Amino acid sequence: GRQLQHQAGTPVVFTTVIAGDSEWGNAEWKRLEDLGGQRPPFCVIHLSCDLEENIRRIADPGRDGMRKPRDPDMARRNQEQAKPLAGLDARHLLKLDTTGLSAELSAQRIADWIRKF
Repeated sequence: GRQLQHQAGTPVVFTTVIAGDSEWGNAEWKRLEDLGGQRPPFCVIHLSCDLEENIRRIADPGRDGMRKPRDPDMARRNQEQAKPLAGLDARHLLKLDTTGLSAELSAQRIADWIRKF
């Protein structure tokens, strides 16, 4: 596999969704846990958002420049078919509802939480 080059003290951030139970998902989660064990603390953050706000955000034209999907049905499907997210048993788990928060305020709350470790 590919080795990650890193310096001690430099955080590594992954933005991904691993949900449900699958061979690939379980292996990917194990890989992230192993990396987190080598570079503690391993912090898991689950973000949620009200469906209507999620739809509004997904439809925003600014997402095109970030190559992110803009299909509102994706938000509906994701919330209707929600599977348990990986990391529910993580030692350091933050569940953050971002419905009424700006991206900046959400990031600030996450940063404040991580500084505790």
